[in-house]
Amino acid sequence: MKFSAFHAPTVLAAASVLLLAACGGGGGGTSTGPAPDRNATIKSANAKDVGAQTYAVVDFLNQQITNSAAEVTNPTNADLSASRCPQGGSASRTVGSNTVTLQYSNCDDGFQVIDGSAVIQLSNVQNDRFHDPAWSATLSITFNNLVFKLNKDLASLINIVSTETGNLTVAYTQTAPNQGSFQATSNSLQWRLTSGNSVIERNISLREYSGSIDASNLVKFNTKLTLSGPLGKLGTVSYDIATKTEFLRQYAGSTGYKNPSQGAMIVTAADKSSLTLTALDTTSAKLEVDWNGDNAVDDNISTTWSELNSLLLYQF
Repeated sequence: MKFSAFHAPTVLAAASVLLLAACGGGGGGTSTGPAPDRNATIKSANAKDVGAQTYAVVDFLNQQITNSAAEVTNPTNADLSASRCPQGGSASRTVGSNTVTLQYSNCDDGFQVIDGSAVIQLSNVQNDRFHDPAWSATLSITFNNLVFKLNKDLASLINIVSTETGNLTVAYTQTAPNQGSFQATSNSLQWRLTSGNSVIERNISLREYSGSIDASNLVKFNTKLTLSGPLGKLGTVSYDIATKTEFLRQYAGSTGYKNPSQGAMIVTAADKSSLTLTALDTTSAKLEVDWNGDNAVDDNISTTWSELNSLLLYQF
C-alpha cells in the first residue's frame, strides 16, 4: 500500500481552502405528486447540505479502511515524527506479533494537530504479511479518541475539532503488492465535530463496506450504513445510506484522494423522503430529490464537489 495513515477528515481538508458555498442550480421536478412538503426531512432547500454531510461520512470510512490496510502491510517499529509531524510533536508506530499501534502527541503536520491513538489488531492471518506479497487478515481497528484540530495558523480563521472513537472490522485480502480487496463492518463508530459550544455528532452503524484497490491505485467501493445524530443545521436525524452504483476514486500520491469519477448513492430519511447523489465526474455531481417518497424525482440540483466540501464548514 502507498497510502498514509489516518488522513484528516473531509471537513478539515475542506477547511484548508476556506471556500464560501457557491450557488448551485435547481431544476424543475418530474414528479406528479403534491407540491413540495416543507416538513419533509429531505427537500430542495437542504439537499446540498444532506449531500455534503452524507458523502463526507462515506469518504471518511473509505480513507480509514484503506489507510489501515496500508499500516499493517510489512510494518516496522518507527518514530514517524519527522515525516508526519514536520511542525512539531511526535508520532510513532509500534508493531507486535499481531498488533500495530499508532500514537500521536501534538503532531503538527503544518495543517492540523493530531493527538490520540489507533490500535489495529489482526486475526485470521493467512500467509506472512511481512514477506509474502499475497496475504489476508481480519483487522479490528480501535480509535481511542483520535483528535484532529486545525493548527494555530488556521484555527484563528475557523476552529473545528474532529474526534474519532469506536471501531471498524475489516476483512482485507492483498492479492499482489498495492492491490487488494476489503469488506468492513462496525458496531460502534462516532465521528464528532465541535466548534465552540456547537456539536455535530455522526453516529455510524456500518452494515457493509466493500471494495478493492488495483495496481493503479484506483479505489472502488460500495456501502450500506445508517447515519444518525445531531447534524448541525439539519437537526437530529437518521439516514439510511446505500450505494446504487459502485464509486470509483483515484489515489494520487502526495495530493491524496481525488473526487469520485463515478458512482451513486441514495440517502433515505425516516419519512421516506430521499436524495440520490450521483458523481458525474471528478468536478461535478447531481442531486435528485424525492421529497414525498413516491420514488419519483421532484427536483434536480446541480452541484460541484468543491461546493459540497465547502458546505461542511458551515453546518454548525
